Amino acid sequence: MKRAAILLIFSYFLFSCNKETNISIVGNWIEDANYYADSTGQFVWGPANRWPVNLTFTTDGTCEFFQEMAGGTSSYRYNPSTKELIYGGSTAPVYKVSLLNEEFLILDSFYPGEKTRYRRQ
Repeated sequence: MKRAAILLIFSYFLFSCNKETNISIVGNWIEDANYYADSTGQFVWGPANRWPVNLTFTTDGTCEFFQEMAGGTSSYRYNPSTKELIYGGSTAPVYKVSLLNEEFLILDSFYPGEKTRYRRQ
């Protein structure tokens, strides 16, 4: 009985210490690939645009957007529990974050099936 109690206490501490790490969206991201419908209607990953989009999310809630020569700054809101990202004004579209890790960010477009993959810089 004593062994069972010790095993139970040990198991409790072992499993309760496993905490899910929250990866931050804050940082510099560069467009890496696009997921789109090809000429046959199949969705495939393809290369990034000729001039890839660069995004920089800051801790103060601003997003800097840069593509070759055009750029701008706007606010952003990211909710990790719903995985929704909004950057731009109040009428801006909502993106779904389908992947966020130390290396990649994948944003699902508001157009069905289309996605953009960004690589952390």
